[in-house]
Amino acid sequence: MSEDVRCQSVVRRAPFPRSTTTPLVPPIVPSAVFVAGDADQMNDIYEGREQGFTYAREGSPNADLLAAKIAGL
Repeated sequence: MSEDVRCQSVVRRAPFPRSTTTPLVPPIVPSAVFVAGDADQMNDIYEGREQGFTYAREGSPNADLLAAKIAGL
């Protein structure tokens, strides 16, 4: 018996909602992986030619903000 088994993603990927208001404090960024336009852009981020994030273990917006706050003490 052969069955065609297909996996479907149940993850909902949606952009951050637009708003005319801004948060009072910086939001927590729960993403572990960040999307780049293409492989060249990702390489530029890794090489430091472009600012951005690639993977949370290598840096994230929240970690950068926390480091800046600690450095300012």
